Amino acid sequence: MFGSRFISLTTKLASLIALLLMIVISVSNYFQIRRLAEFLETGLDEKAAALTSTVASNCANALAGGDMTFLDRSIKETLRDHADTAYGVIAKEDGSIVVYHDKGKTDAQLEEIRRAGLTDKFSKEAVEKGKVASPLYRNAYHDPERDVDVLDMAGPVIVGDQRWVVRLVFSKVEVQKAKRAAWQTSALVTAAFVLVGVLVALFVSRRITRPISLLVQDAAAIAQGNLEKEITVATTDEIGILAHAFEKMRTSLKFQFKEIAKKAMGLEGDLDVFALPDLLQLVCSSGRTGQLIMDGPADRGSIFFNAGEIIHAELQGEGGEFRGPDAVYRFFNWTDGSFKFDSIDISAIPKTISVGWQHLIMEGARQTDEMDRIKQVIPSEDCVVCVEENPPEGTDEIRLTVEELQVSILVQGRKRVGDVLQQSSFDEFDTYQMLYRLVSAGLLRIEGR
Repeated sequence: MFGSRFISLTTKLASLIALLLMIVISVSNYFQIRRLAEFLETGLDEKAAALTSTVASNCANALAGGDMTFLDRSIKETLRDHADTAYGVIAKEDGSIVVYHDKGKTDAQLEEIRRAGLTDKFSKEAVEKGKVASPLYRNAYHDPERDVDVLDMAGPVIVGDQRWVVRLVFSKVEVQKAKRAAWQTSALVTAAFVLVGVLVALFVSRRITRPISLLVQDAAAIAQGNLEKEITVATTDEIGILAHAFEKMRTSLKFQFKEIAKKAMGLEGDLDVFALPDLLQLVCSSGRTGQLIMDGPADRGSIFFNAGEIIHAELQGEGGEFRGPDAVYRFFNWTDGSFKFDSIDISAIPKTISVGWQHLIMEGARQTDEMDRIKQVIPSEDCVVCVEENPPEGTDEIRLTVEELQVSILVQGRKRVGDVLQQSSFDEFDTYQMLYRLVSAGLLRIEGR
């Protein structure tokens, strides 16, 4: 009915709510996770600064007291007690390493690094900073050797005229894990909210669309002529108001239809006001039994009904006498005339029609349309039909049916259309059709249109 691109209102509402929820929750989570990341970064920075300052202060006190063993113990304990520390260094101002411990290296590797001294760029910068009483020196970068982001923190240790540097490197693995966990939680929360939103949208939209669907079904039943089906939509919103209006329309149509039926059954009417297909449908739908008398300008006939079924029809006029379906089809060509229905005893009426009244109406309408097309070529029975002496090329290849051949023989060179209809052994409509096909094929021509 609506084509392949039809999208239900339920789907539209659910999609809209899901999209809005995704946008709102995603934006909210983005800013929350961003604030969380800043909080974690700031927390790690503050912790690193405090721990580095504490270690540097303790090392200064140890150096002042001549306790060199405390330096090594201080770095070891710091790495042991704090999981986010990667390695620690205590170096002199010339870059030589006094203490070096790394969680990810063996003793042999540590010894090799101690002999080489601080050679990387940051270590040199840290040593230079350590030569003067300056604030903590910090730098954040990606350590390619460990494949992890780190926070490198260095602080000066000044004992007399000697300059030392304490350097602690903190891994950001836990910070990054917390970020990833936050994003995963955010995705799960977003999906859960979207799912709940879609379910709520489906529930709400179905509460809206179900009464509309029922109302559409009831309206379709009314459109098909069923005025007995009561509209049952009962809501207190605008849909209910619309359903109430439809119900009033149905009852009004039903009442008016009955009034029209009463008038049509008991009074004479004109076919230019009440068309024959509507009249037949009215009588048959009402289950009436009796005779429908038809009076035309030159013809007169009757259609007989038994409990709403057409059982017989007859027509007398200038064109002759006709019975059965052919008589009914001829009534369809009437453009004016009058009718009257009488409830009579039809027990003595012969049954010449066995097809249903719906089929008669459809076939009568089809023949009427076909006759309109034929009349454009053969306007009336007074036209003269002639055998075409010089038919167009290709007509010799046309294969005529036996019926068409019989009709063409009736023409005998030249004859009035009405005479051909009278002499034909076929009914008038079929004869007209065959004449039309013969004229269209170029085998016959019409004179005196």
